[in-house]
Amino acid sequence: MRDHIKIPEVLAIAGLGQMGASFAMAVRKFLPEIRLSGWAPSQQEAEKAVELGIVDEASTNTKKVLSEADVVMLAMPISPLIDFVNDHVTEFKIGSIVTDLSSVKSDIVDGIRPGLCEQGVHFIGGHPMAGTEKTGMENGDADMYTDKVVFLTPFCTDDPAALSIVRELWRSIGGNTFEVDAVDHDVTLARSSHVLHINSNITTHVCLQAPNKDLAMLACGGAFRDTSRISSSNPDLWVNVTKHNKQAILKAMDETLDQVSHVRSWIEGEDWDSLYKFLAEGKALRDDWWDSFNKLDKK
Repeated sequence: MRDHIKIPEVLAIAGLGQMGASFAMAVRKFLPEIRLSGWAPSQQEAEKAVELGIVDEASTNTKKVLSEADVVMLAMPISPLIDFVNDHVTEFKIGSIVTDLSSVKSDIVDGIRPGLCEQGVHFIGGHPMAGTEKTGMENGDADMYTDKVVFLTPFCTDDPAALSIVRELWRSIGGNTFEVDAVDHDVTLARSSHVLHINSNITTHVCLQAPNKDLAMLACGGAFRDTSRISSSNPDLWVNVTKHNKQAILKAMDETLDQVSHVRSWIEGEDWDSLYKFLAEGKALRDDWWDSFNKLDKK
């Protein structure tokens, strides 16, 4: 971390699933001088996190964890996260910084920022473009966030020092940070991530609920594997995401249905030229994205 940025002495992770555990493991790897504490809803999870070396100490006692931390990383689904903060808002250390990993930002900003600000606590929203379909701290990975895009959603009135600390934490563990508006973030993520989880599940249902299921199981190869991977994600998590980004997801679904309607009409009307143009444009768009993605990874 750069010399002019104050390194937090104690960083707490509230929620020790795959994402929270991966963040803790990355901090331990790249910033070993920071003391890591963890909050878990059960004593068994707290003890497991310490046994696995994910954090230095862990507890189910929210006041102990929150009151001692200079920075708190919230790593839990959106609805429980909002409830957690509002239920324990007076337990955060005055002057501390709170941030998060959630893929929806507007509801979190609206739901927890006012209460935290009233307590003299800074909130800087965050969302790393990382993760897998797996769950649990045992699937944590210290390199999960290396070379990944990390969105930060600060307000213009936020303390610049707090923003700098969160930004440098992410950069120190390998993330590429970008500051964006919370609403713009949610509208974009509805298209680039959230609706894709729904589409992936639709594909899985269509393919594996075919009339001849035994044949379908044999016929599903690489294309099915690639497009259906995220169907294995946690359903509770994705219902929660959809609930909190409902309007943007519905708009993205409407646009998807419009595209499906066009493609169906071309096939039904044997308009192969339009179908070819659509597929060629899709290939070009995807190839351009892949080139940009690889260049970003090398920065």
